[in-house]
Amino acid sequence: MGSYRVQKQSSWAVITVFDRIDSFNFDELRAEVSSLVERGDKQLVLDLENAQFLSLPAIKYFASIAERLQGLAGQFALLSPSEKIKRQINIYATLDNMKLFRTRRDLEKAGGQPVPFERPTPEVPEVEPPQAKLL
Repeated sequence: MGSYRVQKQSSWAVITVFDRIDSFNFDELRAEVSSLVERGDKQLVLDLENAQFLSLPAIKYFASIAERLQGLAGQFALLSPSEKIKRQINIYATLDNMKLFRTRRDLEKAGGQPVPFERPTPEVPEVEPPQAKLL
């Protein structure tokens, strides 16, 4: 089995990553994804359910594809990314143009639409109001 597989699922082209995308397989995957976009596929899902690692060039490439698809009235979504991979993408690129399918079931629903990524809210420590002193 290779490091990834591409298949159609309803209106989405699903790119399933097995284990990792690194310098050994990135060029092949990039050519495949570019071909999908050039053929007119505007709905791409990167299935990261079994992914352990995405290289920095892969992260930057997928962010550029997400931006490109958004400009073409398309969508780029991630399926079940780990928190580690979401953080890496957000550090080295951006999640702004990407959507999220939390589970495979969400993707399989008829007309399933991904949801926007939720921005983490900064934690604000709770402070008790000062107590009035009786004189």
